[in-house]
Amino acid sequence: MIDKNSQEWESVPFLIKLSMLGISTRKEALRQEYSFLILGIVALIVTFFVSKHYIGFALAFPLTAYSYAFTTRWIDNAGLWGEDEK
Repeated sequence: MIDKNSQEWESVPFLIKLSMLGISTRKEALRQEYSFLILGIVALIVTFFVSKHYIGFALAFPLTAYSYAFTTRWIDNAGLWGEDEK
C-alpha cells in the first residue's frame, strides 16, 4: 500500500500522483491496467464492425492501460509500495 502522506510521496511527479488518484495498492493498479487493456481490445474489435469513426475513442483505452503500466513500473522502481506489496 502506498503511504500518500509520506515524505517520499511528496517528491513524486504530479502526473504520477494524478494517475494514482484513488488507487492505493499495486493490485488495484494492475487491475485497472488489465481492465483498460481488455476494454481497448474489445473496443477496437467493435469499431471495425460498427464504424471506423470511433477508432480514436477505442485507442484511448490501450493508451490508458499503457499509462497505468508506466505508472506502476515507475512506483516499482522508486520503491514506494509498502512492504506487503513487494
